[in-house]
Amino acid sequence: MNMLPCKRFLLRNEFLCAVMVCFLCGPAWTNEPAVQGCGSAAVDAKAVAAPVKEESCIAKKETGEEWENRWFVKWGLANVHARLQESENEINRQLNGPFSILIPGWDRARTFRDLSNNWGLFDAHLALGRDINPNWSWFVDVGGIIGKVRTKENYLFPLPLNVKVDFGRKLWFVAAGLDWYPWGKPVFDRDPSRNAIMNALRSSRPFLEGAIGFVDAGETATARLKFQHLDPSIKIKQYLHHPTEYISPRIGLETPLGKNDSFVLAAGYLFFDRHETDFNNLSVYMMYEHKF
Repeated sequence: MNMLPCKRFLLRNEFLCAVMVCFLCGPAWTNEPAVQGCGSAAVDAKAVAAPVKEESCIAKKETGEEWENRWFVKWGLANVHARLQESENEINRQLNGPFSILIPGWDRARTFRDLSNNWGLFDAHLALGRDINPNWSWFVDVGGIIGKVRTKENYLFPLPLNVKVDFGRKLWFVAAGLDWYPWGKPVFDRDPSRNAIMNALRSSRPFLEGAIGFVDAGETATARLKFQHLDPSIKIKQYLHHPTEYISPRIGLETPLGKNDSFVLAAGYLFFDRHETDFNNLSVYMMYEHKF
């Protein structure tokens, strides 16, 4: 009998068994754990994850530099809705009351309270500040207003009468305060999939603000009466000086326009220590901020 085919068959089976034994038991003969067969994949995963983690840290560091240790300057206007009740009472007592009796058809003179009631009274602001950390910043603020409200009327009493009434207001202030951003100061998000307006709105952050300040206000009232073709004219003038202090809680929203520029919209109430019926007011602030 020819045994060569049988030997070939047995050798082939022994070779297949050896391959299977090496495949199944090979990991147990090594010093590495059984899962080491996936080691190359694990190394590759670490190699891929490491740059992502490093890039995230770099991005976080760059984001931190947006608010930490940065100076800023803000300028803009505050729309002031002041009560001005004390001044109005004095004007009525000394001007509108007597003149309405002496001059038939007397019209009440226009005052700063009329401007305030129509949201036409503004203060100019200039502030300098610095970020303390991602949630806090401090600032100092100076500003003021100079203006006049004028009324001209003609009456027949019993001769043609010209009446001019001027009210002047000079006010300056200095204040200091703190801003708190509960969700951190805003950082402009440059997402190319959105337009610039949506990027700015989505990057906006709210804040709470507290301020204390000193105000020095001077008010003048001048009335000129002149009968036509007769001299001299009658002039009545009065000056009032009101220095006082205030505290003000506010709430606002900062909208970044770029890396270093923002638009700030805020509102708050000012509580004054003296002449509160005149100076207490609701103010709306519209400011432009630049970091440097």
